[in-house]
Amino acid sequence: MVGRVETVSDEEAVKMARRLAKEEGILSGISGGAAAAVALRLARDDAFAGKTIVTGRVSGNFPNSPVELRYAFTLAGGKIARLEIA
Repeated sequence: MVGRVETVSDEEAVKMARRLAKEEGILSGISGGAAAAVALRLARDDAFAGKTIVTGRVSGNFPNSPVELRYAFTLAGGKIARLEIA
């Protein structure tokens, strides 16, 4: 079940990859730039207020590989109180 789909243009992904390299020293391709762009977009969304957003890219020998996953954590007392996988 897909709860949400986010799209990123090639231009936005390249721009974010360059920003990651310049500002954070993180060398990534456009897929990393796309993942970061979506993470920032979600961070600005009120539905994700107070949550920690983590993105991951899983690749292997399986259909539709690679897959980008997004996790949103709500922390309480330094522990995960709630986990959403998108």
